[in-house]
Amino acid sequence: MLEILLILTLLGFVWFWWDSVHSREIASHAGKQLCGRFQVQLLDDSINLDRLHFKRLPPPASFPFWQIERCYHFDFTTDGEIRHQGEVYLRNQHVVGIHLPGFYEKVLQSNPS
Repeated sequence: MLEILLILTLLGFVWFWWDSVHSREIASHAGKQLCGRFQVQLLDDSINLDRLHFKRLPPPASFPFWQIERCYHFDFTTDGEIRHQGEVYLRNQHVVGIHLPGFYEKVLQSNPS
């Protein structure tokens, strides 16, 4: 019985790692696409996880009722000198919000905060 519990725990960690890597790729693609659209430079070619939490959807919500919500941030510049910070919000590997201060802000589903 202990072996089965250990295997299930290990599988849970592997799934969470794979889900995190895939979510980061989605957020990175969204950030790069947005920077290209507004002709600003994505700095360091990186995007970092800022927040991770579970979000309960209000009724009538479809399954699953609890979803993993992640906020990724990235740095960009318009002139090569001043850094600005953008954000991409994901919920269960779907982009639900994008924020590029001074250029673009859109909430695709309910408020990501």
